[in-house]
Amino acid sequence: MLGLLAGIFVLARILYAIFYKSYIWETKSSGFDFALSNLRANQRNAYLEHAQTAFRILGNTWTTRSLGTSMIESIEPENLKAVFHADFPTWQQGNFRIKTFRPLLGYGILSANGRAWEHSRALIKSAFKSYTADSTIYEKHIQNLVASLPRSSAEVVDLQPYFLRLTMDISTDVLFGTSVFSLLPGSADFADAYEIVKDNIFKDMQVYPLGWLRDHREARAATKVVHDFVDGFIEKALASADAINEEEDQGRRYKFLRQMATELEDRTKLRMELLSLLLAGRDTTAALVSNMLYILAQREDIRRKVQAEVASLSGRFPRIDDLKRLQYLNCTVKESLRLHPVTPINSRTAATDTTLPTGGGVSGTSPVFVPAGTQFVTSVHALHRREDLWGPDAAAFKPERWANNTPAPWHYMPFLGGPRQCPGQGLALNITLFTVARLLQIYEDILPARSEPWQGAIAVTCWNANGAKVRLVPKDRT
Repeated sequence: MLGLLAGIFVLARILYAIFYKSYIWETKSSGFDFALSNLRANQRNAYLEHAQTAFRILGNTWTTRSLGTSMIESIEPENLKAVFHADFPTWQQGNFRIKTFRPLLGYGILSANGRAWEHSRALIKSAFKSYTADSTIYEKHIQNLVASLPRSSAEVVDLQPYFLRLTMDISTDVLFGTSVFSLLPGSADFADAYEIVKDNIFKDMQVYPLGWLRDHREARAATKVVHDFVDGFIEKALASADAINEEEDQGRRYKFLRQMATELEDRTKLRMELLSLLLAGRDTTAALVSNMLYILAQREDIRRKVQAEVASLSGRFPRIDDLKRLQYLNCTVKESLRLHPVTPINSRTAATDTTLPTGGGVSGTSPVFVPAGTQFVTSVHALHRREDLWGPDAAAFKPERWANNTPAPWHYMPFLGGPRQCPGQGLALNITLFTVARLLQIYEDILPARSEPWQGAIAVTCWNANGAKVRLVPKDRT
């Protein structure tokens, strides 16, 4: 009976908001029901659709409370620009993220605010500026990937876990100068420990602020393994690089890490930043590559166009400049990031009283007062599917929309925007483009194992809950 009454109350509030255009739609409960509905939706791998429905019913900006925290949810480009760019110093990473990330990352860029964040950002930008992308690094790991995959087209394989190891191997090669080679037999200690730590972070996020009640013994042991591994990579890279000439191959190999080390003498802080980059880039890239192979397998029309474009390389593995010229493949990646953003939910916390430029008043276009401590949440997934921004076919996967189209600012945010925009997005895109192109060169075809819908499973990043299950058709070598 209480559940029925609560449902009637919420429905009444929704109808009131729709027909009377209240100042800004707001729930009046403690927020427990809101948090519970989000948790249940996430358990069904339906959170993204759940959030999109809320925006469709309540409007593009609305407020609520969740477990005692005041929240504003918005997918208005003006508000996104204010939070992530124009009023950036006011909007900081909240304790939710900082405290769950800190055991692994310490005070790295993903778990820092203010001057500490500014120092981390400057350090990482300098390192990426000095880094020169080299597709030959990717190729050796692609060969390890192919060697580990089934050789029969009759066998169904879920590529998602393989791509996690591939991106781990490439990312550590680029960042540390030495790969962990997790795709090779007996070389997965670091990757396995990393997965335990990452899973622990997500579980702490789910129950925040009650994570301290969980048993963290396994996670603490795994964290030590990860830290010890990275510390060893740092010492090995710096010792080796000091002994050789910068112009030699080994010097180029360690250039990313060496550049960071020249500006940061604290080895613990160096480890924090490297692990922050690994966490930010490895999983998101693996999710993007997985989504691409899922889409290509399911959509033969798109696959044939990409195959024809890749065939222009005449079988040689692509250089970085070649990747930029694969226009339809690039359009397909952009469309994948639009419909299936790998970081679909983002939040910030107001450090001081402030305002958002729009979302209030009878018309819904007046500024909104935001008290200090309020959490701002946006759904990039819902933003990218707004028909008023993307047209009536916003829900359709259509790479052609990118051929002669540049989206308006803050309509498209696959890598966020503003000062905290992902500094490694170029690396992520290069790895994705190279991996897709090479697999289409190596295999005669990539077929769907079965027709399954894409379902967003939210963890530290967003995955397809149904994986990337395909059948790989080898080329006839006779």
